[in-house]
Amino acid sequence: MDRSPACNRYREGEKITPELFLEMCKEHDLTYEYSDDSRYYNRGRDQHKAIEAAAKELPAGIAAQIWNKVVAEKVLPDSQSMFMW
Repeated sequence: MDRSPACNRYREGEKITPELFLEMCKEHDLTYEYSDDSRYYNRGRDQHKAIEAAAKELPAGIAAQIWNKVVAEKVLPDSQSMFMW
């Protein structure tokens, strides 16, 4: 079964959980701001807004812990600080 992207499911009303938030972060393109294609930029911007909104619904510190873990997996060590929360 194909599942729709996590950010879409969240926007459509799926309750945020740490597992859904992790999926949202993993699916997010951290470098969307550097895209020359407005479709990728807009999608990345919208995903980032959804991630920020979802983070406010999680217990304090959980969202940052998950986000920073994903950043550490996706980004080279020298560049991680610009993405960490």
